[in-house]
Amino acid sequence: MHGNAVRIDWSTLECVQAQRPVGSVHLAFNVAPSRLQPAAQWIGARATLLSDAQGRQHVWNGWHDDDTHCQSDVAGARCGM
Repeated sequence: MHGNAVRIDWSTLECVQAQRPVGSVHLAFNVAPSRLQPAAQWIGARATLLSDAQGRQHVWNGWHDDDTHCQSDVAGARCGM
């Protein structure tokens, strides 16, 4: 993380203030199953990991994937690659 930018492999994600309220923003990455736990630990050190009603942070959602969700503190930001 450098300022409002984070480098993710060959991409740089930069968050900038939006011109108007945008509500919530959803950003998803495909991560190999063997690398999901290290990826969740990495993002968990930088953002708040969210839990489901049972307190689980790592959830099988039935869509042939596992999910780990986090919450950013960049309110009103617009993110782009």
